Amino acid sequence: MALEKQTSFWPEWRSNKLFTLLLAIALVYGIVWLFVQIEKTFVEIDQVGVADQMPATITVTGEGKASQVPDEAEVDLSITSTGATSNEAQDTNSTAMNALLAKMKSLGIVAADLQTSQYNLSQTYDYDVSPAKVIGYQVTQSLTVTMRDTSLADKVLAAAGDLGVTNIGNVALTVSDTTKVVSDARQLAITKAQVQAASIASAMGQRIGSVVSYNESTGGSPYPYYSGMMADKAMGGAPSPEIAVGSNESVVNVTITYSLR
Repeated sequence: MALEKQTSFWPEWRSNKLFTLLLAIALVYGIVWLFVQIEKTFVEIDQVGVADQMPATITVTGEGKASQVPDEAEVDLSITSTGATSNEAQDTNSTAMNALLAKMKSLGIVAADLQTSQYNLSQTYDYDVSPAKVIGYQVTQSLTVTMRDTSLADKVLAAAGDLGVTNIGNVALTVSDTTKVVSDARQLAITKAQVQAASIASAMGQRIGSVVSYNESTGGSPYPYYSGMMADKAMGGAPSPEIAVGSNESVVNVTITYSLR
């Protein structure tokens, strides 16, 4: 029995050239579409988490200042003594410094606020002869006094003059806790920045949105000081100098970036 010839779903290209051409075109189109979809998928993966467009922003600055009366003071008191020998110079200096320490404590200054900040022993020379000749010794000792009550400053300086202090310097008037004054200055700086941002945004027909970034820096005015050159006025029983406490200024500068909407 003769084998029946099997028929195929696909016509032979020779018998139906138009169908074959359309099938080839569809196949090519399908391959191109597949590659396009694969490339699109990779692009989308690369852009995961990336915004489609950078949001519009505006950056402004503001400065705030606030003042507070100092509630603490600090001063350096130095005594210089000389002697023919190092022991003599040291003994003389120690006697004077011990008297100064006792006086400070009698004014109500606790031991924790009395600190020796310098002690120096050196030889003194006669330079009128050659070679220079050692003629004695000199001791300089400095005491840093911290006053938790600024009203003590005048009394401390007066006592220093009475007890032979040879140099008074670096009186610093400070605020023990600057938390509130810095907070007040910060709030003022932020308010100024917000007003500026709202004004600029309004001019562009927009409104400010949320804060994108915030930076700040703090500073202040130099502390008042009592010049060492004025120390002579406190010597020899002269009237004690009056320390003007004044006020210390804290400054906060802010830079804020807002989104626009």
